[in-house]
Amino acid sequence: MKPENTIFDSKGYMLSYGAEDNRPSFHEQTVRLIACGDTGPVRTLESIVIRIGSSYILGEIKNVLASADIVFANLECTFSNRGVPLNRVPVFRIKPEAFSVIPDANIKVVSVANNHMFDYGPDAFQDTLGLLKQHDISCFGGGLRKEGASRPLILELNGLKFGFLGFRDCESHWYDHNSVYTEQMDPATMMQRVNLLRPKVDWLVLSLHFGWEYQFYPSPQDVKLCRKLIDEGADIILGHHPHYPQGLERYKDGIISYSLGNFIWDQNFVGHTSSSFLLELELSKTQIISARIVPFKLDRAYRLLLNNSAIGEIDALSNVIINDRKLEEEWYFITRNKLIEFIRNLISVMKRKGLVRRDIQEFYRNTFSPRFISTMNSFFYYMLTGKAFFYEIKKKLKKRVS
Repeated sequence: MKPENTIFDSKGYMLSYGAEDNRPSFHEQTVRLIACGDTGPVRTLESIVIRIGSSYILGEIKNVLASADIVFANLECTFSNRGVPLNRVPVFRIKPEAFSVIPDANIKVVSVANNHMFDYGPDAFQDTLGLLKQHDISCFGGGLRKEGASRPLILELNGLKFGFLGFRDCESHWYDHNSVYTEQMDPATMMQRVNLLRPKVDWLVLSLHFGWEYQFYPSPQDVKLCRKLIDEGADIILGHHPHYPQGLERYKDGIISYSLGNFIWDQNFVGHTSSSFLLELELSKTQIISARIVPFKLDRAYRLLLNNSAIGEIDALSNVIINDRKLEEEWYFITRNKLIEFIRNLISVMKRKGLVRRDIQEFYRNTFSPRFISTMNSFFYYMLTGKAFFYEIKKKLKKRVS
């Protein structure tokens, strides 16, 4: 379906940036920042890196990443031989020999504020911090004890000062925060941190691990939160966790990428998890010079290939996000499907013989999570206002026409 308007041109450049009068002066320095999504050589990728090397996986993307001054990624696994796995599925711990793919991808900055960083407890996490430091890769969003996690990362490059803050809204499943900690998403705390960091940097970047997995759209509540964070002083918001690519928007002078999808991540057995994009930004001290998406896919041979034909798909997703009415309609169907999923899981748990404690804990945790409760509140709002009936009829009419 062709979008009503276009956010990106045929080369992936965001049309609201890159005008001739935005070009920096001859003497003005710039920084090229590339942002990647969920990253970690999990499953088959681990053995490929160890046996063949990371260049095989990085493929056509490697040269794109090499052109950047800063490459950011959400690092969603630990690299260690130590630790005890948490009582849940899945958990990720990668052999340290496979860490080479991270520096080989020119990754310089990572967020560790996500739900898999403590899968094997504090020992594996600390080993990962050690490897990052050894390879001169900066991290933020987590650390030793809460004080270390809340400390922002500040980098200076080409005369530009960058500040990074990372938060997650999903469970890390590790509760002994006296040893290690990752920053949770609390709007009041986030606003406070943004306000404190704003005067110290030229560019304030937020990394948010949030949203529902395997969905193409953020919730209207998440969109409002991101816009509010821009209002408070953030410049760039980089989202991840859904494992699907989601749309982008320019909001005022900032840019929001709601989900960067997967990067180095073996999950091509689930839906649309093998295709996503890099976000490439060229920044001067005072403005975003250009913003471009670089779509790619992980093929069946586990190589990252450029996929420019997907620009239109990201464009269409973005057009929904910037239209509040369309986003609300898409979100209704997500809330409805989540309720159906809950009912199926409940029936499955009730029918299961020999229930183990982990099954009950996982069901309880998912059912009473703040995100699930918020999603169900949205569903019942649609039901009470009659919008649910309207959206269902509209969908049926569309099917008949097609």
